[in-house]
Amino acid sequence: MNDIIIQQLQQLRLTGIVDMLKQQRTQPNTYGELAFEERLSLLVEHEVTLRHNNRINRLRKQSSA
Repeated sequence: MNDIIIQQLQQLRLTGIVDMLKQQRTQPNTYGELAFEERLSLLVEHEVTLRHNNRINRLRKQSSA
């Protein structure tokens, strides 16, 4: 079941969520006490930040080329 979720997230190109979900799984004491919405918020926030950073890096490369 868990591997299916990871595969589906990868198919959707949600690599930030995949990374954060794996981190949450390796540190259950840190994330286990959070409510569902809080954990989901962390996953989505990480994805948004990753995409924003990737966009900035891509634009920097394009401007220097």
